[in-house]
Amino acid sequence: MTQVTHSCNVSPVLFIGIDWADQAHDCYIIDSQGNGRHQTFKQTPEAIDRWVGQMLELSGGKPIAIMLEQSKGPLVYALMFHPELLLYPINPKQFARYRESYPGGDAKSDPSDARYIARMLRERISTLKPWIADDEATRGLANLSEQRRKIVNGQVIQRQQLTAHLKSYFPLLLELFGQSNRLGLLLKMVGRWSDPRKLRRADRQLVDRVLRENGIRNQAQREALIERIRSSKLLTSVILRLKRYQLTVWERVGAWWCCLTYLSSVVDPVCALVLFGAFSEFPKR
Repeated sequence: MTQVTHSCNVSPVLFIGIDWADQAHDCYIIDSQGNGRHQTFKQTPEAIDRWVGQMLELSGGKPIAIMLEQSKGPLVYALMFHPELLLYPINPKQFARYRESYPGGDAKSDPSDARYIARMLRERISTLKPWIADDEATRGLANLSEQRRKIVNGQVIQRQQLTAHLKSYFPLLLELFGQSNRLGLLLKMVGRWSDPRKLRRADRQLVDRVLRENGIRNQAQREALIERIRSSKLLTSVILRLKRYQLTVWERVGAWWCCLTYLSSVVDPVCALVLFGAFSEFPKR
């Protein structure tokens, strides 16, 4: 869902270009007469609120057009709740081409960038449409989806690193449990027996129980796996090397479990709740 502000039908009286940064933002303000000035404000809620108050006082409460090189982030989120502010995100490549059209415009500097952004906004305001924010549920779902994507990508990296280390000293586990449908079992086995010597000596009933509780229901299959484990040979018997691999594998397994736990217990349930809340107005069958 989107929310259109009442200011969209009124011409803005200020045109502001913002060159944003992590700690502070440079801006250039052009009034309806074409007069301009440079200003800087910090990236804190208090500083942003003060700056917005100053701009609204300067505009007499009338609409203000703001152009900046982003459509999300803390600055956008802080500005989007003011109905008098019309936000115009600009593609960085599009702005770079505009800046280069001016003599000396290829030399980047923050104050100059803010001035060029404000000029571009004022010159092209009639051809642009202000950015309209999604509702809170949609924004929340988008943020969670982006966070989930990053976590899943991190899992891929963790899996690749874990696989590389297991190949170096414990390839048996990859041979037996490296299939995609047994990744949970692989993590359980590595987490409990990261030392191949201890796995070979492990209690048969304990190993059988772990296999059974993690999806291997067939008793004959479990017994075959246990025999394969007990008859395996060590790839390396150097204790220091084993300890080094163990520490690294523990770290990878711990990181992977954290990702899995966070996805299953936090991100996915919250996504489900957001979706349920967003569509709860639909009639139930």
